[in-house]
Amino acid sequence: MIKLIATDLDGTLFYPKRRFTLLTRKNQRLLKDFSSAGGKIVLVTGRSRRVASKVGKKIKTNISVLGCNGAFFYEDGEYKYDKPINQQIFMKVYMKLRKSYGIIGWLLLDDTDVIKISTPVVSKIVNLVARLFNRFNFAYSEKYVLGEKPFLDAVGSGKCYKLMPIFGMGKGGRERAKVAAFALNDLFGSQLDITIANVSLEITRKGTNKGNALREYIKEKGIKEDEVLVIGDADNDVSMLASFQHSFAMNRGENEPKRIANYHIDYVSDIRDYILTENNELKEFSPPNHST
Repeated sequence: MIKLIATDLDGTLFYPKRRFTLLTRKNQRLLKDFSSAGGKIVLVTGRSRRVASKVGKKIKTNISVLGCNGAFFYEDGEYKYDKPINQQIFMKVYMKLRKSYGIIGWLLLDDTDVIKISTPVVSKIVNLVARLFNRFNFAYSEKYVLGEKPFLDAVGSGKCYKLMPIFGMGKGGRERAKVAAFALNDLFGSQLDITIANVSLEITRKGTNKGNALREYIKEKGIKEDEVLVIGDADNDVSMLASFQHSFAMNRGENEPKRIANYHIDYVSDIRDYILTENNELKEFSPPNHST
């Protein structure tokens, strides 16, 4: 019997996008019904707590968040644990890459609801583009502040969970991200986890990934691995998909998650028949007829 759904957000629970309502009606109904039946929902995401907490408000239930790829656990309005990047290592990475590989900007996610963004040149145009892009994301928008000073001030707080250098747009940005990832792994691979995320990198403390975080979480809660269903679409979901037998990858997702997961789906709501009865009660997991 599935007692816990652990789902990624962007490209997964947030697919297809609903910029005004956040979730599709089917995904929203699934989470409500599963929660009402006694199931637990955990959002396992690369994001900070802000957008994730909106999901809980949407379905009117408490939801736990393993954020920044598992760098923190947020539940009942507080951080239960966190695993920030070492400040000295953080600064070494930042100074090493600050003017390398064509990086156009840096994102820093910490224990606040505000993302810090540092760019080589903070111009009025950059500021305007960032504001417009964020505003037109509506329900998915984030709070942010531009400038190297607030960025470095946040480093001084010691609560930096994830660092994201951005290498530009399109194929060129993706290629530069791959090259930088190899270089960083050679220099800091024993101290940091480095994941390629399209045109950026996701950098967290060593051993911090979605799979490890979720295993720690269910151990603390007394939930068995075969009572967990996980869903993802991107490379930062691979550690989670590889850790649990009831693993679902989005058909529109990246190749490696689809290779690792045991099952494929088009929408998160597609799992309903496998975990809930017609009367919306928890049932023994009924696997799809097709698997990978």
